[in-house]
Amino acid sequence: MAVVAWGSAYRYRMLADGRRVVFDVLLPGDLIELATPAMESDLAAAASNKLDLVFVREAQLKRLSEANPEFGKAIAMTTQADSLRLMAHVMRLSRLTAYERVAHFLLEIHDRLNVIGLAPNGRFQMPINQIVLSDALGMTRFHVNRTLRRLRTDGWVELNQQVVHLRDAEALADLCEYKRWHPVA
Repeated sequence: MAVVAWGSAYRYRMLADGRRVVFDVLLPGDLIELATPAMESDLAAAASNKLDLVFVREAQLKRLSEANPEFGKAIAMTTQADSLRLMAHVMRLSRLTAYERVAHFLLEIHDRLNVIGLAPNGRFQMPINQIVLSDALGMTRFHVNRTLRRLRTDGWVELNQQVVHLRDAEALADLCEYKRWHPVA
């Protein structure tokens, strides 16, 4: 198992025809399950920028959790957060419009980065590029680009290089039915 110490990555699967499906964006503090011979998977992970990982054996995690109950709670919360993110992702892909999908995703990334102090005043470095974003949202990169432009024109976001500024996150959350969630240990 590994923990993202710095940077970002994403989990994905390649389809037979070369299309990529991005399931999750991994940010600092996220756990990455590494496949073992007993656990075969066709999922992969790739760094989206400079990535620092800390590798931890499961026995070490168990010892740390036993020695420090707060650490154990944090691991449990991380697992719960992964599950909640997956449910939000399914809802985003299955029922939201393109406009709502992009807004919902930006809010999720903002909230996750804000918890670890990397989104002051609604500003954050986008951890993935538009091509990966399009694979995560089931849209073409051209459609993602047009949608981001609409969000910018409508005054919801400012984009400067890879820096995103959410101008009114609360109102945007209402617009796309984004629910802020906090895992409970």
